[in-house]
Amino acid sequence: MDVNIVGGFDDRRSLSAKISTWLLHLLAALAERYKDVMKIRIKTCAISLMNDDGNAKPIGRGMGMDVRTGEVFLAKADLAVTGPAQQLRMAHVWAGRDTLSVVKTIASDAICIEPFFYDVFPNLNTYLKMPDHKMIKRTSTSPDAEEANFCSDVRKTLRFVRELDCARVFGPGIDHPLIFERVSRNDWKRVN
Repeated sequence: MDVNIVGGFDDRRSLSAKISTWLLHLLAALAERYKDVMKIRIKTCAISLMNDDGNAKPIGRGMGMDVRTGEVFLAKADLAVTGPAQQLRMAHVWAGRDTLSVVKTIASDAICIEPFFYDVFPNLNTYLKMPDHKMIKRTSTSPDAEEANFCSDVRKTLRFVRELDCARVFGPGIDHPLIFERVSRNDWKRVN
């Protein structure tokens, strides 16, 4: 199995270095555990200091792969191609969930957003009114490394959480997933 990793930077609290160390130890443990059935080979490793631009900011924030050749490259997706229901997907972060949600698999071209509970939390309106310099310090784990649209994206998500009750999104029992299918290259339609 070939592994390509990009992320982190030389942050003041050395969190990237700690996460990178943990990840590399995990990969080494997996390689040892499964050595009889597969080999794990790190092909790309741009993490922590190796992904820092010299100003405590990451060089790469994402990676893409050409599926025909296996070639990897630094990538940043344009907002137009990031899929449907972006504010809902970001609300997952504000719902206090400590797990990631898989929305797309290679088995299907559909995107499925599993139901989750979210609600207006105390001080949401305070966050919406905060100037950018305060909001970024309170909502980012890496305030000095965020991109220019970070605060506006957070505000869009918080307004979504405030204005659209999760029961209206996922049904009264919060038990109906949203399924979207691609209708053209960058357009999606809800199918349920």
